[in-house]
Amino acid sequence: MTISFSLYSYLRFAAGRLSDIIRETGAGIDKLKKIRKILEDKKARDIVILDVRKLTWITDYLVIATGETNIQTRAIAEEIIEKFDNPPFSIEGFETSWILLDYGDIVIHIFLPEVRVFYNLERLWGDAERISP
Repeated sequence: MTISFSLYSYLRFAAGRLSDIIRETGAGIDKLKKIRKILEDKKARDIVILDVRKLTWITDYLVIATGETNIQTRAIAEEIIEKFDNPPFSIEGFETSWILLDYGDIVIHIFLPEVRVFYNLERLWGDAERISP
């Protein structure tokens, strides 16, 4: 199934509007706390949460974490997917060294250590505020 760019753009716009509502109610922080807990329970390392609301319209928060093996990164992603009521809009890289879960207002990146160092998203989003919900 192919989604046209205009439909995809509309869906991202709708997710942005939903994100505005979530931001006003504080539900985003509750989701971030839940994500952090799952990451900690699954022994993810170097958990970083970036508030990118002032820098991009694509998402509100980036969550970056490291797993030691492909098996661990998949287990982390599976646990997050299982614990949330709604599935992510997109899942990328499930069989690779960088898994991305796009929940609209929150995008979660789960890396293997060497891939995280190579892409260095923290540097790329260096102007973002680090938060600790």
